[in-house]
Amino acid sequence: MAQTTDTPGAGDKEAASVEKDIQQLKEDVRQLTDSLQKLVRSRVEHGQDEISARYDEAKRRAAELRDQAENFADESVTRARATVAERPFVCLATALGIGVLIGALMRRR
Repeated sequence: MAQTTDTPGAGDKEAASVEKDIQQLKEDVRQLTDSLQKLVRSRVEHGQDEISARYDEAKRRAAELRDQAENFADESVTRARATVAERPFVCLATALGIGVLIGALMRRR
C-alpha cells in the first residue's frame, strides 16, 4: 500500500521542487539548442568558405588553361602562315593531294 504523508504542505514542497527541476531542465535544453545552432552555423560558414576558395581556384585554373589554349592556337596559326609564306608551292601541292585523296575516298562510298 502507498503511504501518505500527514504533514501539511509536504506535497506542495515536492511539487515546487519538481517544477524547479523542470524549469532547470528547460533552461538546459534551451542552452544546448543555442550551442548546437552556433556549432551548425560555424560549420556551414566554414563549408561556404571552403567552397568559395575551391571555386576561386577552379576559376583561376580555367583562365590559365584558356590562356594556354589561346597562345597555342596563335602560335599554330603563326607557324602555318610562316610555312605557307616560305614554301607556297609545297603547301599548294600538299593541299591538292589531300583534296584528291578525300575526293577518292568519298567517291567510293
